[in-house]
Formats: sequence, structure tokens, C-alpha cells
Amino acid sequence: MPSAKLIFGCGYLGERVAGLWLPSARAFVATRTAERAVGFEASGFKAIVADVTKPETLGDLPAVDAVLFAVGFDRRGDADIQSVYAGGLQNVLAALPPSVSRIIYISTTGVYGPAGGEWVESEELR
Repeated sequence: MPSAKLIFGCGYLGERVAGLWLPSARAFVATRTAERAVGFEASGFKAIVADVTKPETLGDLPAVDAVLFAVGFDRRGDADIQSVYAGGLQNVLAALPPSVSRIIYISTTGVYGPAGGEWVESEELR
């Protein structure tokens, strides 16, 4: 039986990883909207509508052997950054089935606030 993988955060990176996994594994992708789920299904992925900030949506996760957590912060969303990154990961970890043997965490690259396109410098580095 082929392996199965689950991806939370199917943006730029997550969707590409799903595509790389697809030929040799069943690729499940979690998205917050039914509309995006339809698009993922059309691409050959098995879509799950779930939100990492809402544990009640994580109750029926599939039996997979690996999980990629590549969730990005959506400034248009209702949740704050702490709830998405720390709380979201905590919710996912609590909901994972026992079949999971590997978790891959992709950190955010959003380290600094908006700088209007200018270089960000630190006085401590000078």
C-alpha cells in the first residue's frame, strides 16, 4: 500500500511539496475553504476542509505517515499570529492519528514587520 502524506498550508511551498509527493504517495491537503478544496481535488489531491485554529475541524484526519506543517499567516483572517503558528501547530499535533511517524515544520519567513521595501537594519549589528 502506498504511503500517505498530509499537508497543512498549501500555499506556495505546500502545494509544490504535495505535487512532488503525489506520484509515490497519496497526498492529502488541508484547506480552510470548500472552494479551494475543489481546486485541489481537480489537481489530484485529496482535500480536507480544516482550520488549524479551530480544533473541532481537525477531528477526522486521515491515517498518514508524514505531515508537513507549512501554514502561513493570513493577515485577512480573523486569527492572530500566535493562534495560527503556535496554537495551530499545537492543535494539529493533538489531533494527529497514531500512524504519523514524521512531522515536517516549515517556519515563517516573516521575521520583520513591513519596511516599505526598505532594508531592515539593526543597531546591534553595526
